[in-house]
Amino acid sequence: MAALCLTRAQALPVFMADNHAETFGWITRTFDPDDAFTLVLIDAHSDASASERSEEMREGIRRVPDLATRAATVEKWRTEHRLQAFNWIEPLMPRPLDQVQWFAPASAGDPQTLNRGAIALLDGRLEVEPRSSGPFAERWQTATLREFSTWQPGQKPVILAIDLDTFAEMSAEEADENFAGIWKHAMTLPDLRGVAFAISRPWLKDDELASRLIRMALRAVRHTRGATIEWDASVDDRPDDSLQATGLRQKGAPVARWDLGSAAKQI
Repeated sequence: MAALCLTRAQALPVFMADNHAETFGWITRTFDPDDAFTLVLIDAHSDASASERSEEMREGIRRVPDLATRAATVEKWRTEHRLQAFNWIEPLMPRPLDQVQWFAPASAGDPQTLNRGAIALLDGRLEVEPRSSGPFAERWQTATLREFSTWQPGQKPVILAIDLDTFAEMSAEEADENFAGIWKHAMTLPDLRGVAFAISRPWLKDDELASRLIRMALRAVRHTRGATIEWDASVDDRPDDSLQATGLRQKGAPVARWDLGSAAKQI
């Protein structure tokens, strides 16, 4: 895999954080919010829920004097429950995310059923909160993880978002093989602009699995020419209203978070 990845010459920003809510902030400070990208989402979940007052959020990332103010605005949304790991995509559509291509693992289910569910979430608030840009149903497509190996992006630049929970139900060998195939094809895309990893610790059975998947991702980044990694290693203590977190709290169980300070030494 290393030799194949080394064929890439251009700069490639890579981001890693506990969850994709942080990817929202990374995208808004790394890319022009008025450019048009295709988001390739490798994830066990669609993250397609619509955000409340998302029109306000679209304006909020644009009407700021500088990046510091934008970052502070995003952090405010995080602490106010407005921006979370399950609804980070919709406020970024239709710009900078013009299209979303979700590649789901086999364990997630039938892609046509998944696509209908994602679109229902994405456009689920239109009756109460109309969007100036209208429905997003035509901007979202779902396919199997296997289909990514032959997918081509067309003319738009690509942002790749990989959630490590994609590999949660796979054996170590299956995870390595699938990830290697994903990375190999991703590095051949003609205009890949950046990669964001989410650890999604609540969806992983333990810290050992999380560490193994993180090492898998870091090895690929390390052997990719031009790749530079930004790692948000802070423990995420913002609100989490996801079904997974809510279910854990109802059982009296803690909502696990990734903590670099207690991670395996190999990290």
